[in-house]
Amino acid sequence: MADIIIIGGSIMGSSIAYHLAMTGRAGDVCVIEPDPAYEWAAAPRSSGGVRLMHGLVENIEMSRYGREVYKNFAQLMDVDGLPGSFDFLEHGYLYLVAGPDDVAAAEESWKIQTGLGVPNDLLDRDELSARFPSLYVGDVDAAIHGPQDGFIDPHAAVTGFRRKATNLGVTYIK
Repeated sequence: MADIIIIGGSIMGSSIAYHLAMTGRAGDVCVIEPDPAYEWAAAPRSSGGVRLMHGLVENIEMSRYGREVYKNFAQLMDVDGLPGSFDFLEHGYLYLVAGPDDVAAAEESWKIQTGLGVPNDLLDRDELSARFPSLYVGDVDAAIHGPQDGFIDPHAAVTGFRRKATNLGVTYIK
C-alpha cells in the first residue's frame, strides 16, 4: 500500500511523482490516472508557455526552477541511456498592456522581476515598435519582453515525467 496517493497523473501529478521519487520515496507513491493516454487532459492541449513574467516573487521563483528543469529535461528524464524527447524553445514572451492602470501594474511587475535578476525589458510604445516593427502598436501603451521565456511540448513533458517516475519505481494505476 502506498503512503502517498496522487490523483491525476498529468503534468502536475507526474511532476510531483517524479520529484518525490528523486527524494527516495518512489515506492511510497501511487498515481491514479483515469486517462493514461492523456486524451482529455488539459496540459497536453496547452500552449506550453514557460515564462518568468509574474508579479509575485513566489511565482517567479517557481517558474525559474521550472525553466531550469525544462532546459535540462532531456538529461533529467534519461531512462536507461535514452534521453527524454524534449526541447525547450527559448523564443521569448511579449506581454502587451493598454491603459494607465495596466501600464502601472506592468511597471510594478517588471520592478519585481528585474529585482530578482530576471532580464526582462519594459518597453514603451516607441521602443516596442522599434524592436518589433511588424507589430501593430496603435492600441498598445507598453509591453514587457522576456527574452529568456519560451515554450515546451507539454505532451512530451507529461510523458517524460511519467516515464521517469515509473522508471524510478512510482506506480501508476487507472
